[in-house]
Amino acid sequence: METDIVGVSEHRFDGGLLAATRRFEAAADVTREVGAGSVGVAHTLIALARMPGGVAAGLFARQGIPPDVLAAGLPGGGAGQASDAGAPRLGRLPVTAGLRAAFDAAAATARVDERVLLIALLARLEAGAVDLLAGYGRVDLDAWLTEVKAGRRVGDVFGPDGAIDPAAFGPGASRVLAVTVTEAGALGHERYGIALLLHALATTPGGLLEQAYLFLRRDVRALREQTLTLAGSRPRAGRGPAPERAPVPDEPVRQVL
Repeated sequence: METDIVGVSEHRFDGGLLAATRRFEAAADVTREVGAGSVGVAHTLIALARMPGGVAAGLFARQGIPPDVLAAGLPGGGAGQASDAGAPRLGRLPVTAGLRAAFDAAAATARVDERVLLIALLARLEAGAVDLLAGYGRVDLDAWLTEVKAGRRVGDVFGPDGAIDPAAFGPGASRVLAVTVTEAGALGHERYGIALLLHALATTPGGLLEQAYLFLRRDVRALREQTLTLAGSRPRAGRGPAPERAPVPDEPVRQVL
């Protein structure tokens, strides 16, 4: 049976975003923490900002604003008016008209990932949250919105040491990349390529490849073994010492990312 979230079909959302927010139950958690009666735009923004390695987390971190500080300062709990008695709910709490409008706007795209939803939220942030971020946090919300809409330049994906910057990716992609680095280190590789990235995609629990193989009734374990072989694996007993620094992507992976 197909379910929806704030009026948007669940299959429209990025799986990593749903997992990281527990199907947006995290936004309801924020709402209860601040004592509001309905889930608003600011509550959902805070839930996104609490996701390690996410786009929103990167914005808040660079500005030096802990998401919990915004939550604590929201006037009156930060929510607007619930849309109506039959409003959609998150965690048994009604959502505001503003949040419903944000989800509707995000759903106008092909797939709702963190970046798409963040654009919709920033454009509809409640006045109290805007005052806090702009007045006390010195945030240029227009600049935030422009940055999120534009995405990141290719060079911004990597740090000075050549390693991937996790803040450049959403939670789902960050988990895949973390698995890639872990596997490369276990194999003693200083650099990793496309094969190991594919292996990580097949290995990440609940990932798109795993879901696709389950749908097709295929055994994803065979794909994991094949990609690990292509990556140049050795038996565990023969693995060399871990590299002194974190493995970095090779040139083909850099171009893909």
